[in-house]
Amino acid sequence: ATATSAVPSVRFRAATTYIDVSTQATHFGVSIDGAAPTYYATGYSGASRTASTRRITCDGVLRNYNIWSTNAAGSGISHMLSVGVDSTPVAITVKKLHQFGDSITSAVLSTSTAHGDCMRVASALGMVGSSFGIAGQTSAELATRIAAQVALTNSNVATDIAVLAMGRNDANVFTSADWDTTVAAILGGYAKVLVRGVLNTGTSFSAFNASMSAWVTAKADARIVYIDPVTWTGISTIDGTHPNDAGYVTLSSYCITAYTPHV
Repeated sequence: ATATSAVPSVRFRAATTYIDVSTQATHFGVSIDGAAPTYYATGYSGASRTASTRRITCDGVLRNYNIWSTNAAGSGISHMLSVGVDSTPVAITVKKLHQFGDSITSAVLSTSTAHGDCMRVASALGMVGSSFGIAGQTSAELATRIAAQVALTNSNVATDIAVLAMGRNDANVFTSADWDTTVAAILGGYAKVLVRGVLNTGTSFSAFNASMSAWVTAKADARIVYIDPVTWTGISTIDGTHPNDAGYVTLSSYCITAYTPHV
């Protein structure tokens, strides 16, 4: 299987005794049957286009595997994740969970961009995840980019779910027009969009989140769901704002609980 995206990810079901993972990434994660992932460092530095390959030993039992890697390790490198197994995978229906956001979505200050919340959450929910985050991105900037991004995701409007985790960089000002544009574009490619409030790390965004929640309510569209993070406490951070590796584990647990009724 081969995947290319902001954070490449694959999901398959097989009774395999090993998995060969080939990637130009610095790290990749492996989740088995939706359990917490194991992360592997590849040693790849981005100095060349030569991929690193690692063999993971498995138990030969029919299981579901989610595998994902970091985004491109070097500037200008076209990134690919390839996975090989020693048995023919069983056909499964793959439902996608895609997250659009900023630096928290892209996990820029954790060990690697593979250590964020989206792929952990997708694995636990029996989906295949990918995150599309740009550090410093505002809601206005995403509104100008989202249509082109959705067009490249190969999403299925009948089954796939999008998470919109934006607002941290909006100077605490909610601008409904930007969200109108973004959510309309997302619903052109996804069955539902989960509009996640800004995390309560660092500066308070309670007023911003209240505006966001009211905007979702006013839409009165079952495909648009507000995810309220007001009780999501204890998310440890690197700098007071961005989760560290442990923080993403905590965040993922909250997300799994909150998203489950909607997927």
